[in-house]
Amino acid sequence: MKKIAWLLPLLWLALSACSSSDNMAIGDNSQNALDWPGVYAGELPCGNCKATKVFLQINSDNTYELTLREEDLDGRDQAPTIQQGTFTWSKSGSTITLDRKVWPKQFLVGENQLFMLDDGGKRITGDLAAKYRLIKD
Repeated sequence: MKKIAWLLPLLWLALSACSSSDNMAIGDNSQNALDWPGVYAGELPCGNCKATKVFLQINSDNTYELTLREEDLDGRDQAPTIQQGTFTWSKSGSTITLDRKVWPKQFLVGENQLFMLDDGGKRITGDLAAKYRLIKD
């Protein structure tokens, strides 16, 4: 009987540790499961130019450098706009938000690609949706 008495607290401790670790487990998300640092590039539609070339470098220390370069209607590249800053991850670990008031501002992070999000944080849909994607170099 004495052997059982000292085993009961150990059994209770082992069972409670298992149940609490199950409650605290987090699943894989873009932040912890993907090789997301790197340079992403694409060409976004432009209303008054041929295209806006975008280069976004995101770093593992949550800093970024965003380069936007418009190609005018004659096919000439204009001087680039370069912004640097930090970004934050969403609580779900699936999107990043750039810290400055730049455009584009939010991205859904996928496998070797970023999807630009609209002002409400939603994926862009419609005929031009594929144009709002940056591919990792």
